[in-house]
Amino acid sequence: MPLNQKSTTNHFQPYQRPTPFLDFSGRLVNRITRTWLEEKPLLLLKPLSSIYGLATTLRRLLYPYFSQTAQAGKPVISLGNLTVGGTGKTPLCLTIARLLLELHFRPAILSRGYKRQNSQTATSTVVSRGHGPTLEVADSGDEPWLMAAELPEARVVVDSDRRRAAITAVDNLDANILILDDAFQYLALKTDCRLLLLPAFRPFGNGALLPSGPLREPIAAHRLAQILVNTGTDEPTPEALTLAAGRPLFTAAYHFSSWRYLSQNELKPPESLAGRKVFAFCGLARPDSFKQSLLSLGIELKDFLSLPDHQIYNRSLLNDLGLAFLASGAEFIVTTTKDAVKIPPTFPLPVLIPKTEMRINRADDFIKTIFDILKKSQAL
Repeated sequence: MPLNQKSTTNHFQPYQRPTPFLDFSGRLVNRITRTWLEEKPLLLLKPLSSIYGLATTLRRLLYPYFSQTAQAGKPVISLGNLTVGGTGKTPLCLTIARLLLELHFRPAILSRGYKRQNSQTATSTVVSRGHGPTLEVADSGDEPWLMAAELPEARVVVDSDRRRAAITAVDNLDANILILDDAFQYLALKTDCRLLLLPAFRPFGNGALLPSGPLREPIAAHRLAQILVNTGTDEPTPEALTLAAGRPLFTAAYHFSSWRYLSQNELKPPESLAGRKVFAFCGLARPDSFKQSLLSLGIELKDFLSLPDHQIYNRSLLNDLGLAFLASGAEFIVTTTKDAVKIPPTFPLPVLIPKTEMRINRADDFIKTIFDILKKSQAL
């Protein structure tokens, strides 16, 4: 479909009024999470945050006395953040795996597979054996499927028990180095190199613990990281420099490299979207980063809708989005790759998917620093 050709197929009824895209619980969650990036947390939730903070602190302190940390038998790199979602973990996993593949390693990415079907099974689920995804998105989770599709050569395993996933990756997939996605708080598997991601904009939100803020544990837990990665920027922010305190600090920025239509594989240059009228939506923890990236392309953004992270796109929601697009007067719908994998290719409106890359500044130094830490821990 040419860029200036709009889909003429339309199964939607005329749009008459704003549609409630989310039910009451969804709107409530959205309202609370939006306060996480504001200056002050909700006072009503602060007592719950105090209880949560005590529980997370005790968990780290007491875990060695009540549970045994497993050894994978292969080097383990873990990456994560102190807040809920939105720091670039999936792109960084892909970048690290790509760098390891270039050095002839056989990396496996181990993920929890958030919001996937049958997540309570007693076995690990192999999403990719090193040849791309072998499952549907619903069975693997959106981010593991995306990683398997974006980097087919990498092994990808999902399991809430990362110890079990590590055994599967090493014994069944012949992986010789493991990358734990979103595992800064995971204590059941020994980590040899721990990376902490810090977003450039408000890295700790309003500074409060869940549920009145986005913090999963007190900020002091940053001391457990051996490497810090400031994401969404080419230059380290003052907060990241202060937190690093002499530890290795790297930056990683997002770049739009191309775009394609939902039902096509042909890639087009991002600058061809400049000046076009766009309706955009996404289900991300930090939707503003996607919005600002789109605006940097010079588009005319007619409307932008932020949905909950890992949003499930059922027929009703897709219909609502289609109606809102038709009412906006836009030429195209734009969404993220993470959201697009859950939209059927038969969706009858023009959906564009920008392809983004996370580029680490000083990539050679970055991977060398990881290897130095792995060697020091005798993992390599």
